[in-house]
Amino acid sequence: MKENSSTELQKVFKEIVLTLVSVVEYKDPFFRGHSERVAANCVRFSNHLSMPREFIESIYLAGLVYDIGMVYVPMEIIHKPDKLTPEEMELIREHPKITEKILSNLRFFKNILPMIRHHHESFNGEGYPDGLKGEKIPIGARILSVADSFDAMTSERPHRPALSNEEALKQLNARAGQTFDPELVTKFVHFMTPEEKTVRNEGNSAVIENKTIQKAVSDVVMAFKKGLIEFPAFPSVIQKIQDALKSADKTIDDIAGIIELDQVVTLRLLSVANSSHFGGGGKTHSVAQALSRIGLKDAEGIVSFIAMKSIYAADNAAVIILMEKFWRHAIATAHVTRALVKRLNETDGEMIFLLGLTHDIGKVLLLNALAKILFKKGETNPINMEDVLASIQNVHANFGGALLKQWGFDKNVIMAVNTHENPALTENTPKMILILFLANMITRRIGSSMFEDQPAGVADAIKLLGLGEAEIDAMLEGIKEAVEKSISSI
Repeated sequence: MKENSSTELQKVFKEIVLTLVSVVEYKDPFFRGHSERVAANCVRFSNHLSMPREFIESIYLAGLVYDIGMVYVPMEIIHKPDKLTPEEMELIREHPKITEKILSNLRFFKNILPMIRHHHESFNGEGYPDGLKGEKIPIGARILSVADSFDAMTSERPHRPALSNEEALKQLNARAGQTFDPELVTKFVHFMTPEEKTVRNEGNSAVIENKTIQKAVSDVVMAFKKGLIEFPAFPSVIQKIQDALKSADKTIDDIAGIIELDQVVTLRLLSVANSSHFGGGGKTHSVAQALSRIGLKDAEGIVSFIAMKSIYAADNAAVIILMEKFWRHAIATAHVTRALVKRLNETDGEMIFLLGLTHDIGKVLLLNALAKILFKKGETNPINMEDVLASIQNVHANFGGALLKQWGFDKNVIMAVNTHENPALTENTPKMILILFLANMITRRIGSSMFEDQPAGVADAIKLLGLGEAEIDAMLEGIKEAVEKSISSI
């Protein structure tokens, strides 16, 4: 009974947080996704600083709700392109105190109130609301201030375009020691900027500079934010099949009809059904027969694999090799999520499986877009692909979240993608996020990832999901075979 009460309390807590965030997002389109991005960057940066787990949990929560006081600021002030009057500025300066007052009525927000109240204090003492100076400003507030300002500068506003990451980092540097903690700014800039190699030679060939790669990444992200480039649409057949499977009155023929609208998926599904993995009983000549042979649950996964495979296509040989590795990792992560969902009896299994398949979509599409810039005709300097991967590693999660938002996914799914590398690992973290993080990381144990090291947070995620290492090891025994089967049959 006590356990049930705790679970119910966690659900209520989660609903309160999401409600508070949605109130701010409803106020202004700028705030949509802003708090999730700030919270995610606070977590990632705090992990980079080796902050204690309790601190990281607190700053994640603070990053989600720190701006709810803005709902009391009139829209005309928020959108005003000109300099604010003293009276208008005074209204803006009230929002940290308003947020603090609102949250002070809920005891589980008690630890984060200092972060929230003081996130607009300046290191030189000229901030608000209390004019705190230097290290008298809580460290959480100083981190939140940097993450908030960076995201605000790199987001488009009605009165100005978004800045590139590079330009935003320059502005943070320019205000270090005044608005921001200079030591934190230095570490944040380093955290957001992979090490540059300004001069490097391999044999007699000059290798293209990491600085050039960084600029290309920034250009792609900026072009996407401005709507200047388009990426592939999300395969509609996947969502239609998921919806159909949730409907009690849909038959195999109904689902077959959905699949048959996509000729490529239809042909590949028939090929899979007639392959050695599912052979026997003669050739299948219709999608309905294929579904009966394979089974609806397995067929749903296979259709998702087939539909997503085209997004991993590439022209350049070096990029093709990476895409094959990304594809293997995506399939492995999807299989692990499915196994975890089954073990935990989760109800939203289809969506979590799809998350496993698409969590790195930002990395995939960034790489393809970069290839068009970096691998130009007539280019003689080779490109170090490790530098390319390092350049997209820090931005791919948020970029993927932005793509899923464009594709129409809900905020819980977007948050899971935004935080899949470094989520807050607490009892209040949604299971969807814990499962995706764990699945993403433990593919390293079966050689289906670009990385080999095992992050410390894996043990925490296993414990929070109520699992044990022995269960994980047993589960992974069959995953490697399933991955090979999927890759060879699709």
